[in-house]
Amino acid sequence: MGNSTYIAPVVQGTETLMSTDLNSLADDTVNVGAVLPDNTSNQYFYAEFELVLASVDLSAQSNPAVELYLVPSYDGTNYADTGTDASSTVYPPAQYLSAVLGVAETNAAHRAVSQHVMIDPIKYTPVVVNKTGAALAAAGNTLKSKYYTVTTA
Repeated sequence: MGNSTYIAPVVQGTETLMSTDLNSLADDTVNVGAVLPDNTSNQYFYAEFELVLASVDLSAQSNPAVELYLVPSYDGTNYADTGTDASSTVYPPAQYLSAVLGVAETNAAHRAVSQHVMIDPIKYTPVVVNKTGAALAAAGNTLKSKYYTVTTA
């Protein structure tokens, strides 16, 4: 049996999932994002996510983070419960929590990168819940994804 190695992500494997929809997102509030690339075609094994937050004061918060849920579509058309956009009471089901993107307890711009997340060859909708303890900045926030797989030689 050969050795397995990661295949470097290609340009089409990197994209912005959320930008202006994260702006001014209130604490403890849901944002339901756009559909991820159709992984039924790409069939990537893994995804990584990068969260960039414009300057926001989190110095008085404890363990600020943004939760990322990947809500699947079993049939490619209908999605499992995503929670309710802009809601502070209707969240996606816990089994879809894919990453907790923790950020520093500082008054600054922030950047967090997830560990790799295993994904199936189906479609997903990204959903975030702001758990930072503060509203996000009015501009300059993004959530990006990068996809990759492995090869065995």
